[in-house]
Amino acid sequence: MAWAGLSTQHISMESREIVSRSLPPKKSLVMFRIFGPTCRDSLVYRTDNATGFTILEMLISFVLLVIGTVATLNMFGIGMRADANVENSTIALALAQEEIESIKGVASWSDIDSFASSRTNIGGDYSDFDKEVLVSGDPKNVEVIVYWDVLGVEQRVDVFTLLTDYNF
Repeated sequence: MAWAGLSTQHISMESREIVSRSLPPKKSLVMFRIFGPTCRDSLVYRTDNATGFTILEMLISFVLLVIGTVATLNMFGIGMRADANVENSTIALALAQEEIESIKGVASWSDIDSFASSRTNIGGDYSDFDKEVLVSGDPKNVEVIVYWDVLGVEQRVDVFTLLTDYNF
């Protein structure tokens, strides 16, 4: 039988003398009037060093649990931002490579210079990205730069290639 979370044992009145002599030193007898089906007095044996958690222990456990949960949720946010940045880098690299391939596919050597452009928005599905193409020198040094913005910080991918006129 349990009493207020403490370890207890029901003892009848007849065995009170035997029990009181056989108790360990750190335990005590407490007299309770228990109204049960037989309506008789009884003794309840309880330990003074009860086991369980104190409010302070529960509060400390709760605080540690909250700190761990908040840290874990924060890591999810960091991971999602990192994933978005990797995705944007991959898209920018693909857009720059596509532009390089279209420049390499021109019909004449002089048409390569027509691809040079200042920074412009790509538009369409990639409206978050800007593109700039720089063409210089002989052999032609072609640089494609793709820009995008992450939380107010400008990011960019640069792709370079060198073209000569031996195929023309």
